[in-house]
Amino acid sequence: KIEIKKVVKALNASDGAGVKLKRSIGTPEADYIDPFLMLDEFGSENKDDYLAGFPPHPHRGIETVTYMLNGEFEHEDSTGGKGRIEKGIELLRKGNGKFLLISGVFKKEKVKNKYLFEDNIDLKECCIFFEEKAKNTFQNASEVSKWLKDKKVNIESIQLITSYYHIPRSFIIFKKFFPDKKIITVPVSQFSLSKELLFHIKLIFSEYFKIFYTFFYLL
Repeated sequence: KIEIKKVVKALNASDGAGVKLKRSIGTPEADYIDPFLMLDEFGSENKDDYLAGFPPHPHRGIETVTYMLNGEFEHEDSTGGKGRIEKGIELLRKGNGKFLLISGVFKKEKVKNKYLFEDNIDLKECCIFFEEKAKNTFQNASEVSKWLKDKKVNIESIQLITSYYHIPRSFIIFKKFFPDKKIITVPVSQFSLSKELLFHIKLIFSEYFKIFYTFFYLL
C-alpha cells in the first residue's frame, strides 16, 4: 500500500541562461532524493521565458530525462554536437551514399526507435547499420574497417559526418586507416561568432592540441 505522507510544493526558479521553471526536487525542502538530482517543469506562452535555453555544461555522468507533453525541442551534447544522424539520413535519402553506419551508439534501440520509425522504415534493413563498441575516433575508424570487411563491401569513398571542430582530427585518423579511400568530410554545424564564442574558442584550442597528439601517436 502506498501512502502519501507529505506534499511538497514546487518553487519558482531560474536556471541555464534564464529559463523560468518550477523545481520540485532539488529544493531545501526536497533535497537528496536518491537517485534524482533535480525535477523541473517549465512551459510558457512567453518565449522569452525559455528561448535562451541551457548553455553547455558538464553532467558528470548524470543522465537527463525529458518528458514532453506538447511541442518540440533540440538536445545537444556538452560540446555542441547534434544533428549527425539526421545529416547522415539526409545524405542517404539524396543518394549520396549506399550505406549509413552509425558508430559509437550508446543505446541502439533508443536510436532506432527515434530515427527508423515511419519516414525511414524503408532504410532500416537495407542501408542503415549500427555499431555499439567504439568509444573514441580511433575505435570508430577501426569498427568501420571491421564492418566493411564483415559485410564484404567495396567502396571508393567514405563520408565522415561529425561536428565542425572535430573534422581535422577525424580526417587524419580515418585517412590513416583508409589510405586508399577518398575521405569526404561533412560538418553538421558551422561555427557562429554570435553564439558561445568563448566556449567555441576553448573547444578549438582543445582540438588543436589533440591533433598534435594524434600526429605523434600515428608516427
